[in-house]
Amino acid sequence: MKKIIDSYFDFSKSERRGFLVLSLLLVVFVSAPSLYKLFESKPNTDFKAFEKAVALFEAKGNQTSSTNSIAKSAQNKQQNRLLQQQLFTFNPNTLSADSLALLGLNQKVINNIINYRSKGGRFYKKENFKKIYSLADSTYQQLANYINIPQKLKTRPLQASFKTKDAKVITAPAHIELVTFDPNTADKDLLLQLGLSEKVVKVISNFRNKGGKFYKKEDLQKIYGLAPAQYQQLANYIIIEKNEKKKTSIDNLVKTNDYPEKKQAPSEPIDVNRASQEDWQSLKGIGPFYSKKIVEYREKLGGFNEVDQVKEIYGLPDSVFQKIKPFMKASDFIKKININTCTKEDLAKHPYIKYKQAKVVINYRTQHGDFKQISDLKEVGVLSEELINKIAPYIKLAH
Repeated sequence: MKKIIDSYFDFSKSERRGFLVLSLLLVVFVSAPSLYKLFESKPNTDFKAFEKAVALFEAKGNQTSSTNSIAKSAQNKQQNRLLQQQLFTFNPNTLSADSLALLGLNQKVINNIINYRSKGGRFYKKENFKKIYSLADSTYQQLANYINIPQKLKTRPLQASFKTKDAKVITAPAHIELVTFDPNTADKDLLLQLGLSEKVVKVISNFRNKGGKFYKKEDLQKIYGLAPAQYQQLANYIIIEKNEKKKTSIDNLVKTNDYPEKKQAPSEPIDVNRASQEDWQSLKGIGPFYSKKIVEYREKLGGFNEVDQVKEIYGLPDSVFQKIKPFMKASDFIKKININTCTKEDLAKHPYIKYKQAKVVINYRTQHGDFKQISDLKEVGVLSEELINKIAPYIKLAH
């Protein structure tokens, strides 16, 4: 056994040398990387690019910080304004500047509202409010539910009762606004505003259409359906303009030459826009009095757009108009008003437009620019659709 082991582990002299050389080479290879690092020359590192990148990064950081600071400051202001905001029901036509500020509106918007109102502008519905220049849509949406604009004539008012002598109860609008008026010329809207019921207004209208006239304030109390208590309420506000030196009634007109008994019908219809006073007097039932009234009204109106406008002549009986209607025609001869250049005085001269309406229309034009089409007049708020259609033939839109 010993011989076998000795035969495997016994080395000759040459084998021992070889083993020693091999061990030395192995140590050299293992330690070579460490020895290489000891003799390696290290190059100098250039930090300029790194320093430049760091400086650029810091500059961007400062800019972002400044921007964030400005944004944060604006946000803080907005939050402070919202914290001070108090929402409450309001009428934009009457609310003071201080109260507008409580709603959270900034000073620029408040100034625009005050300027608009000082020039005669008025908000007729809540949607008009969002047209104020520089008012943010989000702000309007926040305030919309708090806007309350009292409607006097656009909605039917509540009713109040008046007792008549025969114990009948007559109802009349409870929301009234008393102003001076002439019962001979006051229109339906004004009469309703005064508190008269629709039934009484209709009676007055029928009375006037048939040639009736109020010569003194006491005549109004003779109107059927008008309660004594209502008349007493209105008496001090009645002003009857006396345009004629002598009273003219239907009976008096019959006795004058305004109703000549024998007149030949004209051979062809007269042109209502070119007929002279003499031409008008050729029609049966038209004398010097009415022929003058017709020509004067035609001049103020700017011409008749249709024959039916002739019956608008104050005091002209409908029976007379119906008789002369077949003998009239209307030519296209209308004097138009330039709605984009006229003054409020020019516009108010037209019989269909009141001075207050003309003032608001012109102020609206100043605020919002020229009207592009007739339908734009609906946005003004003081003109009904019926009135706009009525004045449309007399309006032009030249710039």
